[in-house]
Amino acid sequence: MLPFSPLTMMTSKANVLLLREPMPSSDSGQDRYEAILTAANYMPFSIPVLETVLTNINELASVTAQGNFDGVVMTSARSCEAWYKANGAAKNECPFYVVGKATASTLRCTIPNADIRGECSGTAEQLANFILAERPRPTKLLCLTGDKNRDTLSSILGAAGVSLHSLKVYETQGSSTFSQCLKEIVPERPATPWWIVFFAPSAAEFVLPFVKEGFDLDLVKIAVIGPTTGTFLRETVKLRVDAVPTKPSPEELVRVIVSVDAAC
Repeated sequence: MLPFSPLTMMTSKANVLLLREPMPSSDSGQDRYEAILTAANYMPFSIPVLETVLTNINELASVTAQGNFDGVVMTSARSCEAWYKANGAAKNECPFYVVGKATASTLRCTIPNADIRGECSGTAEQLANFILAERPRPTKLLCLTGDKNRDTLSSILGAAGVSLHSLKVYETQGSSTFSQCLKEIVPERPATPWWIVFFAPSAAEFVLPFVKEGFDLDLVKIAVIGPTTGTFLRETVKLRVDAVPTKPSPEELVRVIVSVDAAC
């Protein structure tokens, strides 16, 4: 129970649109944001906004067939999925350098006999240093990336004379089902109270045309998770922001929403 008296004073539920994919917890099976909002007498709805798709799979298969590299760098599970789609579970003679145990675990599931190295590396910098410590040191690596990645690996390895060929094999885009999901949840121009919660500038940019079509934004209240998203909405798209939690947590989100509602 949240120690905030207006929670128990509300007699009717306001609706809260959470622009994010729900993430059920291992303990309760409930999404934490939805659970806490429900306990506070709100009616939450979560809609996934972004989705990840694989790309350049034919090019990856072609590059793999040539086999002119000393190893493959993977920094996410999506990279493993792309490799499997291009090459199946056939064993590759080159080692796979990975960031983190989660990526290593996914790779083991897709290629059971893979030579996996560097899984204790928690960051790209740590993996780069691990690769440079290898004996013999690789000279040419294939790196499978997404559309949002930093140049940490290439900078460190390149400075040491290791060539890194990067190939984008997955990218993030707007969810193909968002518009339909929104229509199923929100009646046309609803008259009941609504909060809309934005979690990231990239997601906000994608959903705004749909949100503007479905809502009268002068009537809804808007919350954001984090000041960066708040700045984007205020300065770039000129939207009013009613609530910004001091911490990016479900508890603080509910606290500021309740505070704004209590002041109305």
